[in-house]
Amino acid sequence: MMDYRHINNAHHSHKSVEEGIVMENDESLSLLIQKCMWICLILLAAGLFVFSLLAQNVIYGAVSLVLALICEKCGYKALFAEFDLKIERKKELWRKRKYGIQSRK
Repeated sequence: MMDYRHINNAHHSHKSVEEGIVMENDESLSLLIQKCMWICLILLAAGLFVFSLLAQNVIYGAVSLVLALICEKCGYKALFAEFDLKIERKKELWRKRKYGIQSRK
């Protein structure tokens, strides 16, 4: 007699992998949008700095340089926080699958 548990387990694993890929693609898109947003802010601040050099306005140049540094630092923090959150979600999902914990919704 044939044991169908292996076929059922393989189907379930394949379905879980597909769900994981969809979730990962959504998060990757979100991360890409965030990266583009922060890169645009950094370029804007750098453009202001270059403009201030051309206009020879020292105060305006200093303010735009500080703005560029703040944008860069905050951008990296936001990107690393998103990456850490993504890893934490995957760990939680792995724990739920391993121990058979049902979500409480």
